[in-house]
Amino acid sequence: MNGLEREEAISRAIAYLMFSKLFYKPEKSTESMIGQFLKIAEIERGTKIPGTFLIDELEIEYNRLFVGPGHVLCPPYESVYRKDRPPLERGLVMGPSVVDVQRRYLEAGLQKSKDYKDLPDHIAVELEFMHYLCLKEAEEMNENWVKMQRDFLRMHIKPWYREFVRCIEKHTKSEFYLTLAEELEKFLEEEINVLVEG
Repeated sequence: MNGLEREEAISRAIAYLMFSKLFYKPEKSTESMIGQFLKIAEIERGTKIPGTFLIDELEIEYNRLFVGPGHVLCPPYESVYRKDRPPLERGLVMGPSVVDVQRRYLEAGLQKSKDYKDLPDHIAVELEFMHYLCLKEAEEMNENWVKMQRDFLRMHIKPWYREFVRCIEKHTKSEFYLTLAEELEKFLEEEINVLVEG
């Protein structure tokens, strides 16, 4: 791996981390990252994203879309969207994909934090895992980390991210979450085109 490839891996790691953090519940600590993300999106689009983005309002919309109470409009879990399950298990959390996700985390040397109480196939966790794999690629210059990225994208992100994005687009009027969904889709499409289908 040359210097340019290392820089590319680091750049991708940063993008994955940003998307990961933005799919966790908004907090004061993520306020500056939200601002940075919106600036990047505006530069990319060449237009201002309308609206004000207050943490309290974003948290309300986050809960409405991804948490509840009651019916969760857009569950942020891979297992809910998987079609490779028996018909009666489709749309439920904790499918076979969760076991495989956990196995891949362990194989990469990661343990679940005791503080983390959510499921391992949450979109934010899967994106954070990709961040980790990109960093390891940059640090160790080992093709094995690229293979792990390719396999994880193919097996665990590609099968469901578009449906998740469509769900957000259908259920939110928040310019922030619309922008986040659209930018995630563009980023992942490029990643899959290069790593999986390229």
